[in-house]
Amino acid sequence: MSNSTNHEILHYLRVLNRYLATLGTPLDIITKGPATLPQKAVYLAQAAGADLGYDYNWSPDFGPYSKELANDYYKLSEEAALNNIRVLKKNDPKNVDGIQLPVSMVTSLEKLAPLINTPDECPLPQTLWLRLAAAIHWQFTRHNYSIDDVRELLKQGLTTPSFVNKLRTPLTPYFDLAEAKLAEVGLITPEPWAVVSNYYLNLDLTHEEAIADAKEIQRRNQAGVSILRNETAKRLTRPLIKLAPAA
Repeated sequence: MSNSTNHEILHYLRVLNRYLATLGTPLDIITKGPATLPQKAVYLAQAAGADLGYDYNWSPDFGPYSKELANDYYKLSEEAALNNIRVLKKNDPKNVDGIQLPVSMVTSLEKLAPLINTPDECPLPQTLWLRLAAAIHWQFTRHNYSIDDVRELLKQGLTTPSFVNKLRTPLTPYFDLAEAKLAEVGLITPEPWAVVSNYYLNLDLTHEEAIADAKEIQRRNQAGVSILRNETAKRLTRPLIKLAPAA
């Protein structure tokens, strides 16, 4: 390996080091394991526009997984262990390592904080929280499933990483919270018929009215109509499946 090539590799690893620190998932020097936390964090960050060029595939064991990122992360760990690279933390000065990320990338990384950081109301450790969020995002965006489909698949243990089925701590109770955080940072878009107006909550609807609303909104969505101006629009405020009482 030439000195120039080695210099280029070290420079890129320093970029990755700064990227992880800015994202809020700084390097953790490890010698084995799938490095789940950076895998899921970088996957979500790339989806948000902070692209490092890593290709991801679905792993039956780990969910969204990039072999290239795994290799680079281990190289970074090795260089840090040799003191060739200083491990950065989120609040370290931006000029401490001579690496400056593009402003647009920093903005994309920092806006993910509500998702990357485990919400106060969620008892899951950060690794499990991001496993859940990444699994939901992958299935929702790569397979064009509805959110309800993804929720049911996760509940059944289908098209989800095998680790989900082996966990003592179930993830499904936190599905709605993960969905809300993914939507908050703009990584998924709720189905357009799901939320229109808080006015709906104050109405006393019959079962037939709720079903009629569902059909009307679905028809308008299929026709590409995004603005509703009739009584249906006034009534809708949440997923209609929750509005209609059991038959």
